[in-house]
Amino acid sequence: MNFPTPFNIPGQLALVLGLSLLIPSLGSAQEREGQTKVHTPTRGPSNLIVKPLSAALVPADLVRLLVGPGVTFTNVVYTGDLLAAGTFTGGKDIVGFERGIILGTGKVEDVVGPNTLDRTNTNLEEPGDADLAALAGFNTKDAAVLQFDFIPTEPTLSIQYVFSSEEYNEFVGDPFNDVFAFFVNGSNCATIGGSPVSINTVNNGNPFGSGGPNSDSFINNVISDGGSINTEMDGLTVVLTCSASVNPGVANTLKLAIADGSDALVDAAVFIDTGILGDRVGVMRDGQWFLDLNGNDELDEEEVNNPFTFGQPGDEPIVGDWNNDGFTEIGVRRGNKWFLDVNDNRILDSCGIDICIENYGIPSDQAVAGDWNGDGFSAVGVKRGSAWFLDENGNDAWDGCVQDTCIPVWGLPHDVPVAGSWRPQ
Repeated sequence: MNFPTPFNIPGQLALVLGLSLLIPSLGSAQEREGQTKVHTPTRGPSNLIVKPLSAALVPADLVRLLVGPGVTFTNVVYTGDLLAAGTFTGGKDIVGFERGIILGTGKVEDVVGPNTLDRTNTNLEEPGDADLAALAGFNTKDAAVLQFDFIPTEPTLSIQYVFSSEEYNEFVGDPFNDVFAFFVNGSNCATIGGSPVSINTVNNGNPFGSGGPNSDSFINNVISDGGSINTEMDGLTVVLTCSASVNPGVANTLKLAIADGSDALVDAAVFIDTGILGDRVGVMRDGQWFLDLNGNDELDEEEVNNPFTFGQPGDEPIVGDWNNDGFTEIGVRRGNKWFLDVNDNRILDSCGIDICIENYGIPSDQAVAGDWNGDGFSAVGVKRGSAWFLDENGNDAWDGCVQDTCIPVWGLPHDVPVAGSWRPQ
Protein backbone atom coordinates (compact mmCIF):
# COMPACT_ATOMS: atom_id res chain seq x y z
CA MET A 1 0.00 0.00 0.00
CA ASN A 2 1.42 3.41 -0.95
CA PHE A 3 0.97 6.74 0.78
CA PRO A 4 1.70 9.59 -1.48
CA THR A 5 4.35 9.33 -4.20
CA PRO A 6 7.82 8.71 -2.72
CA PHE A 7 10.77 11.06 -3.14
CA ASN A 8 13.02 10.25 -6.08
CA ILE A 9 16.13 9.39 -4.04
CA PRO A 10 19.10 7.99 -6.00
CA GLY A 11 19.52 4.26 -5.51
CA GLN A 12 23.24 4.50 -4.80
CA LEU A 13 22.47 6.34 -1.56
CA ALA A 14 20.82 3.44 0.31
CA LEU A 15 22.50 1.50 3.09
CA VAL A 16 22.65 -2.24 2.58
CA LEU A 17 22.59 -4.70 5.36
CA GLY A 18 23.72 -7.54 3.11
CA LEU A 19 27.26 -7.65 1.81
CA SER A 20 26.83 -10.68 -0.47
CA LEU A 21 25.45 -10.16 -3.94
CA LEU A 22 24.79 -13.81 -4.68
CA ILE A 23 21.42 -15.07 -5.85
CA PRO A 24 20.26 -18.07 -3.80
CA SER A 25 19.74 -21.39 -5.53
CA LEU A 26 16.38 -23.11 -5.74
CA GLY A 27 17.57 -25.70 -3.25
CA SER A 28 18.52 -23.02 -0.76
CA ALA A 29 15.13 -21.35 -1.15
CA GLN A 30 13.40 -24.64 -0.43
CA GLU A 31 15.46 -25.03 2.73
CA ARG A 32 14.32 -21.57 3.81
CA GLU A 33 10.62 -22.34 4.02
CA GLY A 34 9.18 -19.84 6.47
CA GLN A 35 6.95 -20.42 9.48
CA THR A 36 3.83 -18.51 10.49
CA LYS A 37 3.70 -17.21 14.05
CA VAL A 38 0.53 -17.85 16.06
CA HIS A 39 -0.12 -15.18 18.68
CA THR A 40 -1.62 -15.92 22.07
CA PRO A 41 -4.07 -13.38 23.50
CA THR A 42 -2.18 -12.87 26.77
CA ARG A 43 0.47 -10.22 27.27
CA GLY A 44 2.72 -10.11 30.32
CA PRO A 45 3.96 -6.81 31.79
CA SER A 46 7.44 -7.31 30.31
CA ASN A 47 6.19 -8.05 26.79
CA LEU A 48 6.48 -5.84 23.77
CA ILE A 49 3.24 -4.23 22.68
CA VAL A 50 3.23 -3.52 18.95
CA LYS A 51 0.62 -1.52 17.06
CA PRO A 52 0.78 -1.67 13.25
CA LEU A 53 -0.37 1.16 11.01
CA SER A 54 -4.15 1.50 10.68
CA ALA A 55 -6.82 4.10 10.15
CA ALA A 56 -6.14 5.24 13.73
CA LEU A 57 -2.32 5.17 13.41
CA VAL A 58 -1.06 6.84 10.25
CA PRO A 59 2.50 7.37 8.95
CA ALA A 60 2.61 10.97 10.20
CA ASP A 61 2.05 9.62 13.72
CA LEU A 62 5.21 7.52 13.38
CA VAL A 63 7.21 10.55 12.27
CA ARG A 64 5.83 12.68 15.09
CA LEU A 65 6.86 10.04 17.61
CA LEU A 66 10.23 9.60 15.95
CA VAL A 67 11.37 13.23 15.81
CA GLY A 68 9.91 14.34 19.14
CA PRO A 69 7.91 17.40 20.21
CA GLY A 70 8.29 20.80 18.58
CA VAL A 71 10.02 19.60 15.38
CA THR A 72 8.62 20.70 12.02
CA PHE A 73 8.22 17.89 9.46
CA THR A 74 6.51 17.67 6.07
CA ASN A 75 6.12 15.46 3.00
CA VAL A 76 5.59 12.21 4.92
CA VAL A 77 5.56 9.19 2.60
CA TYR A 78 5.12 5.56 3.62
CA THR A 79 5.42 2.76 1.05
CA GLY A 80 4.61 -0.80 2.06
CA ASP A 81 2.02 -2.94 3.78
CA LEU A 82 0.30 -1.41 6.81
CA LEU A 83 1.25 -4.51 8.80
CA ALA A 84 4.99 -3.87 8.22
CA ALA A 85 5.31 -0.63 10.21
CA GLY A 86 4.05 0.67 13.53
CA THR A 87 4.91 1.62 17.09
CA PHE A 88 6.08 -0.38 20.07
CA THR A 89 6.24 -0.02 23.85
CA GLY A 90 7.67 -2.26 26.55
CA GLY A 91 11.06 -2.52 24.88
CA LYS A 92 13.41 -1.42 27.67
CA ASP A 93 14.39 -4.90 28.88
CA ILE A 94 14.23 -6.37 25.38
CA VAL A 95 15.85 -3.95 22.93
CA GLY A 96 17.23 -1.35 25.35
CA PHE A 97 14.76 1.52 25.00
CA GLU A 98 11.16 1.71 26.09
CA ARG A 99 9.29 2.85 23.00
CA GLY A 100 9.69 3.84 19.39
CA ILE A 101 8.74 2.94 15.84
CA ILE A 102 9.38 -0.35 14.08
CA LEU A 103 9.77 -1.33 10.42
CA GLY A 104 9.87 -4.92 9.20
CA THR A 105 9.85 -7.19 6.19
CA GLY A 106 6.87 -9.09 7.57
CA LYS A 107 4.19 -8.37 10.16
CA VAL A 108 5.77 -6.22 12.87
CA GLU A 109 3.48 -7.80 15.46
CA ASP A 110 5.46 -11.00 14.98
CA VAL A 111 8.42 -9.59 16.94
CA VAL A 112 6.43 -10.07 20.16
CA GLY A 113 7.79 -12.89 22.30
CA PRO A 114 8.20 -15.54 23.39
CA ASN A 115 10.51 -17.01 20.77
CA THR A 116 8.72 -20.08 19.45
CA LEU A 117 9.93 -20.38 15.84
CA ASP A 118 13.27 -20.45 14.02
CA ARG A 119 12.16 -18.82 10.77
CA THR A 120 9.16 -16.56 11.34
CA ASN A 121 7.91 -15.33 8.00
CA THR A 122 5.06 -13.47 6.35
CA ASN A 123 5.13 -12.88 2.60
CA LEU A 124 3.19 -9.63 2.31
CA GLU A 125 3.47 -9.76 -1.51
CA GLU A 126 4.70 -6.16 -1.59
CA PRO A 127 7.27 -4.96 -4.12
CA GLY A 128 10.83 -4.18 -3.16
CA ASP A 129 12.52 -0.79 -3.15
CA ALA A 130 14.36 0.32 -6.29
CA ASP A 131 16.95 2.34 -4.35
CA LEU A 132 17.88 -0.64 -2.19
CA ALA A 133 17.94 -3.04 -5.16
CA ALA A 134 20.17 -0.71 -7.19
CA LEU A 135 22.81 -0.63 -4.50
CA ALA A 136 22.44 -4.27 -3.45
CA GLY A 137 22.72 -5.75 -6.92
CA PHE A 138 19.81 -8.13 -6.37
CA ASN A 139 16.05 -7.88 -6.26
CA THR A 140 14.25 -6.91 -3.08
CA LYS A 141 10.76 -7.75 -1.87
CA ASP A 142 8.34 -6.78 0.91
CA ALA A 143 9.85 -3.31 1.38
CA ALA A 144 8.70 -0.96 4.14
CA VAL A 145 9.89 2.61 3.58
CA LEU A 146 9.25 5.74 5.66
CA GLN A 147 10.59 9.07 4.43
CA PHE A 148 9.98 12.72 5.23
CA ASP A 149 11.47 16.21 5.38
CA PHE A 150 12.31 17.81 8.72
CA ILE A 151 13.75 21.09 10.00
CA PRO A 152 16.35 20.53 12.74
CA THR A 153 17.57 23.17 15.16
CA GLU A 154 20.95 21.54 15.81
CA PRO A 155 23.74 20.55 13.37
CA THR A 156 23.79 16.86 14.33
CA LEU A 157 21.14 14.15 14.08
CA SER A 158 21.52 10.98 16.16
CA ILE A 159 19.35 7.90 15.80
CA GLN A 160 19.47 4.97 18.21
CA TYR A 161 18.28 1.65 16.83
CA VAL A 162 18.42 -2.12 17.15
CA PHE A 163 18.51 -4.40 14.10
CA SER A 164 16.99 -7.86 14.54
CA SER A 165 16.48 -10.84 12.28
CA GLU A 166 15.15 -14.37 12.09
CA GLU A 167 18.13 -15.11 9.77
CA TYR A 168 20.30 -15.66 12.87
CA ASN A 169 22.14 -17.94 13.43
CA GLU A 170 21.63 -20.55 10.68
CA PHE A 171 21.98 -18.14 7.73
CA VAL A 172 25.03 -16.22 8.94
CA GLY A 173 27.48 -16.22 6.04
CA ASP A 174 24.81 -17.08 3.45
CA PRO A 175 23.60 -14.75 0.65
CA PHE A 176 20.16 -14.10 2.18
CA ASN A 177 20.97 -10.80 3.89
CA ASP A 178 18.04 -8.44 3.96
CA VAL A 179 18.46 -4.81 2.93
CA PHE A 180 18.25 -1.98 5.47
CA ALA A 181 18.81 1.76 4.97
CA PHE A 182 19.07 4.89 7.09
CA PHE A 183 20.19 7.84 5.09
CA VAL A 184 20.13 11.53 5.79
CA ASN A 185 20.26 13.93 2.85
CA GLY A 186 21.53 11.08 0.72
CA SER A 187 24.34 9.98 3.04
CA ASN A 188 24.31 6.51 4.60
CA CYS A 189 24.04 6.47 8.36
CA ALA A 190 24.06 3.06 10.07
CA THR A 191 27.45 1.40 9.99
CA ILE A 192 29.63 -0.49 12.43
CA GLY A 193 33.38 -0.37 12.10
CA GLY A 194 32.92 1.21 8.68
CA SER A 195 30.74 -1.66 7.40
CA PRO A 196 26.96 -1.79 6.88
CA VAL A 197 25.00 -3.43 9.71
CA SER A 198 23.77 -6.90 8.73
CA ILE A 199 23.73 -10.47 9.99
CA ASN A 200 27.02 -10.99 8.16
CA THR A 201 28.73 -8.01 9.82
CA VAL A 202 27.34 -8.48 13.35
CA ASN A 203 27.24 -12.07 14.60
CA ASN A 204 29.00 -14.73 16.65
CA GLY A 205 29.54 -17.23 13.88
CA ASN A 206 27.75 -20.14 12.25
CA PRO A 207 27.57 -22.39 14.18
CA PHE A 208 26.95 -19.97 17.02
CA GLY A 209 29.95 -19.44 19.24
CA SER A 210 32.52 -20.02 16.52
CA GLY A 211 33.28 -16.31 16.40
CA GLY A 212 32.26 -13.58 14.02
CA PRO A 213 32.67 -9.89 13.24
CA ASN A 214 31.57 -7.41 15.91
CA SER A 215 30.42 -10.25 18.16
CA ASP A 216 30.48 -7.89 21.15
CA SER A 217 27.61 -5.99 19.49
CA PHE A 218 25.51 -9.12 18.90
CA ILE A 219 22.90 -10.63 21.24
CA ASN A 220 21.90 -14.23 20.56
CA ASN A 221 18.28 -15.24 21.05
CA VAL A 222 18.09 -18.66 19.38
CA ILE A 223 16.62 -20.88 22.08
CA SER A 224 18.77 -23.90 21.17
CA ASP A 225 21.84 -21.64 21.47
CA GLY A 226 20.84 -20.32 24.90
CA GLY A 227 18.66 -17.34 23.95
CA SER A 228 16.19 -16.08 26.55
CA ILE A 229 15.05 -12.60 25.45
CA ASN A 230 11.31 -12.08 25.27
CA THR A 231 11.05 -11.48 21.53
CA GLU A 232 10.48 -13.77 18.57
CA MET A 233 13.60 -12.48 16.81
CA ASP A 234 16.49 -14.98 16.84
CA GLY A 235 19.23 -12.35 17.06
CA LEU A 236 19.61 -8.67 17.79
CA THR A 237 22.29 -6.02 17.84
CA VAL A 238 22.97 -4.00 20.94
CA VAL A 239 21.67 -0.43 20.81
CA LEU A 240 23.57 1.22 17.97
CA THR A 241 23.73 4.93 17.13
CA CYS A 242 24.07 6.54 13.75
CA SER A 243 25.04 10.20 13.74
CA ALA A 244 24.89 12.51 10.76
CA SER A 245 25.45 16.18 10.07
CA VAL A 246 22.33 18.13 9.11
CA ASN A 247 21.55 21.70 8.12
CA PRO A 248 19.79 23.60 10.95
CA GLY A 249 16.87 25.83 10.09
CA VAL A 250 16.15 24.36 6.64
CA ALA A 251 14.49 21.23 5.28
CA ASN A 252 16.53 18.00 5.42
CA THR A 253 15.46 14.56 4.18
CA LEU A 254 15.44 11.29 6.11
CA LYS A 255 14.60 7.92 4.58
CA LEU A 256 14.27 4.70 6.61
CA ALA A 257 13.87 1.52 4.58
CA ILE A 258 14.01 -2.24 5.03
CA ALA A 259 13.32 -5.06 2.56
CA ASP A 260 13.82 -8.79 2.06
CA GLY A 261 16.86 -9.55 -0.07
CA SER A 262 16.70 -12.09 -2.94
CA ASP A 263 13.63 -13.88 -1.60
CA ALA A 264 10.63 -12.94 0.53
CA LEU A 265 11.41 -15.50 3.22
CA VAL A 266 12.46 -15.12 6.88
CA ASP A 267 11.69 -11.74 8.42
CA ALA A 268 13.83 -8.94 9.79
CA ALA A 269 12.89 -5.81 11.75
CA VAL A 270 14.50 -2.62 13.01
CA PHE A 271 13.51 -0.90 16.26
CA ILE A 272 14.09 2.87 16.29
CA ASP A 273 14.12 5.03 19.42
CA THR A 274 11.84 8.04 19.86
CA GLY A 275 12.62 11.72 20.11
CA ILE A 276 15.68 11.77 17.84
CA LEU A 277 15.29 15.52 17.34
CA GLY A 278 13.12 16.76 20.19
CA ASP A 279 14.26 17.48 23.75
CA ARG A 280 12.83 15.88 26.90
CA VAL A 281 12.26 17.31 30.34
CA GLY A 282 14.17 16.63 33.54
CA VAL A 283 14.94 18.16 36.94
CA MET A 284 17.83 18.24 39.39
CA ARG A 285 16.95 17.95 43.07
CA ASP A 286 19.77 18.28 45.65
CA GLY A 287 22.34 16.74 43.33
CA GLN A 288 20.01 14.03 42.00
CA TRP A 289 18.75 14.11 38.42
CA PHE A 290 15.37 12.78 37.28
CA LEU A 291 15.26 12.61 33.47
CA ASP A 292 12.39 11.62 31.17
CA LEU A 293 14.54 9.08 29.32
CA ASN A 294 11.64 7.27 27.63
CA GLY A 295 10.06 10.49 26.40
CA ASN A 296 6.55 9.83 27.67
CA ASP A 297 6.30 13.17 29.54
CA GLU A 298 5.67 11.34 32.81
CA LEU A 299 7.82 10.89 35.91
CA ASP A 300 7.66 7.09 35.95
CA GLU A 301 8.24 4.91 39.00
CA GLU A 302 11.52 3.62 37.60
CA GLU A 303 12.79 7.16 36.99
CA VAL A 304 11.80 8.17 40.53
CA ASN A 305 13.51 5.16 42.10
CA ASN A 306 16.68 5.34 39.99
CA PRO A 307 17.87 8.94 39.82
CA PHE A 308 21.37 9.90 38.72
CA THR A 309 23.65 11.56 41.27
CA PHE A 310 25.84 14.21 39.68
CA GLY A 311 26.90 17.13 41.84
CA GLN A 312 25.76 18.02 45.32
CA PRO A 313 23.00 20.04 47.03
CA GLY A 314 23.34 23.71 46.17
CA ASP A 315 24.94 23.14 42.76
CA GLU A 316 23.38 24.89 39.77
CA PRO A 317 22.35 22.50 36.95
CA ILE A 318 23.58 23.14 33.42
CA VAL A 319 23.05 20.96 30.35
CA GLY A 320 24.47 20.88 26.83
CA ASP A 321 25.94 18.68 24.13
CA TRP A 322 29.47 18.70 25.55
CA ASN A 323 30.82 16.01 23.18
CA ASN A 324 28.95 16.74 19.91
CA ASP A 325 27.17 13.36 19.82
CA GLY A 326 23.74 14.88 19.22
CA PHE A 327 22.53 14.13 22.77
CA THR A 328 22.29 16.36 25.81
CA GLU A 329 24.66 15.73 28.71
CA ILE A 330 24.35 17.00 32.27
CA GLY A 331 26.63 19.23 34.33
CA VAL A 332 26.71 21.52 37.36
CA ARG A 333 28.22 24.87 38.38
CA ARG A 334 29.51 25.31 41.90
CA GLY A 335 30.48 28.91 42.55
CA ASN A 336 32.75 29.72 39.61
CA LYS A 337 33.69 26.06 38.99
CA TRP A 338 31.99 23.90 36.38
CA PHE A 339 31.76 20.09 36.13
CA LEU A 340 30.49 18.73 32.80
CA ASP A 341 29.67 15.05 32.10
CA VAL A 342 31.48 14.86 28.76
CA ASN A 343 31.47 11.01 28.58
CA ASP A 344 27.71 10.91 29.32
CA ASN A 345 27.86 8.17 31.96
CA ARG A 346 25.94 10.42 34.40
CA ILE A 347 28.69 10.04 36.98
CA LEU A 348 31.07 12.80 38.10
CA ASP A 349 34.41 11.21 37.17
CA SER A 350 37.83 12.76 37.57
CA CYS A 351 38.70 15.96 35.72
CA GLY A 352 40.82 13.98 33.28
CA ILE A 353 37.70 12.12 32.15
CA ASP A 354 34.99 14.75 32.51
CA ILE A 355 35.43 18.49 31.91
CA CYS A 356 36.29 20.67 34.89
CA ILE A 357 36.43 24.43 34.37
CA GLU A 358 38.02 26.73 36.95
CA ASN A 359 37.19 30.40 37.39
CA TYR A 360 34.65 31.07 34.65
CA GLY A 361 32.47 33.86 35.98
CA ILE A 362 31.76 34.75 39.58
CA PRO A 363 29.47 32.90 42.04
CA SER A 364 26.63 35.43 41.68
CA ASP A 365 26.45 34.98 37.87
CA GLN A 366 23.66 33.01 36.22
CA ALA A 367 24.86 30.00 34.20
CA VAL A 368 23.93 29.36 30.56
CA ALA A 369 25.18 27.00 27.85
CA GLY A 370 24.88 26.93 24.09
CA ASP A 371 26.61 26.19 20.79
CA TRP A 372 27.95 29.72 20.43
CA ASN A 373 30.08 29.13 17.32
CA GLY A 374 28.01 26.48 15.49
CA ASP A 375 30.60 23.67 15.75
CA GLY A 376 28.17 21.22 17.37
CA PHE A 377 29.77 21.45 20.84
CA SER A 378 28.00 23.28 23.66
CA ALA A 379 30.10 25.75 25.63
CA VAL A 380 29.51 27.64 28.86
CA GLY A 381 28.53 31.23 29.48
CA VAL A 382 27.23 33.50 32.22
CA LYS A 383 24.80 36.35 32.57
CA ARG A 384 25.81 39.08 35.03
CA GLY A 385 23.11 41.65 35.52
CA SER A 386 22.07 42.46 31.95
CA ALA A 387 25.43 41.53 30.41
CA TRP A 388 26.36 38.16 28.86
CA PHE A 389 29.82 36.58 28.64
CA LEU A 390 29.94 33.56 26.31
CA ASP A 391 32.84 31.16 25.66
CA GLU A 392 32.73 31.72 21.90
CA ASN A 393 35.90 29.79 21.05
CA GLY A 394 34.94 26.86 23.27
CA ASN A 395 38.26 26.53 25.12
CA ASP A 396 36.59 26.47 28.57
CA ALA A 397 38.20 29.77 29.57
CA TRP A 398 37.30 33.45 29.48
CA ASP A 399 39.57 35.17 26.93
CA GLY A 400 38.03 38.63 26.85
CA CYS A 401 35.57 40.25 24.48
CA VAL A 402 37.86 40.04 21.43
CA GLN A 403 38.12 36.22 21.33
CA ASP A 404 34.90 35.40 23.21
CA THR A 405 31.49 37.09 23.01
CA CYS A 406 30.31 39.97 25.19
CA ILE A 407 26.73 41.19 24.99
CA PRO A 408 26.58 44.43 27.03
CA VAL A 409 22.81 44.50 27.55
CA TRP A 410 20.18 41.86 26.86
CA GLY A 411 17.19 41.73 29.21
CA LEU A 412 16.87 42.92 32.78
CA PRO A 413 19.24 42.07 35.65
CA HIS A 414 16.93 39.51 37.26
CA ASP A 415 15.81 37.81 34.02
CA VAL A 416 16.61 34.10 33.77
CA PRO A 417 18.99 33.34 30.84
CA VAL A 418 18.10 30.75 28.20
CA ALA A 419 19.76 29.85 24.92
CA GLY A 420 18.60 27.99 21.85
CA SER A 421 18.55 27.82 18.07
CA TRP A 422 15.48 29.98 17.52
CA ARG A 423 13.67 29.69 14.22
CA PRO A 424 13.56 33.04 12.34
CA GLN A 425 10.11 34.44 11.67
